[in-house]
Amino acid sequence: MVQGKVQRFSELKGFGFILQDFRTKLFFHVSAWQSNIAPRIGMMVSFDVAAPNKPGTGQLNQAINIVPLESSVGGAE
Repeated sequence: MVQGKVQRFSELKGFGFILQDFRTKLFFHVSAWQSNIAPRIGMMVSFDVAAPNKPGTGQLNQAINIVPLESSVGGAE
């Protein structure tokens, strides 16, 4: 698993983006979120990386099995 930070998230659309290593952007869908705590911008997370659904189309790699890191959850329950 690798770590990153939630850069953007649209609850309405059900997807967002995670920034890994301050330079690599990954797509994520809310179905890959493995917590009952909702994604928030700036939240640190750990995740696995998967290839895009349609390789060769310019889509970003995907973050899957996403879990918020406890240090960034702080009182969100």
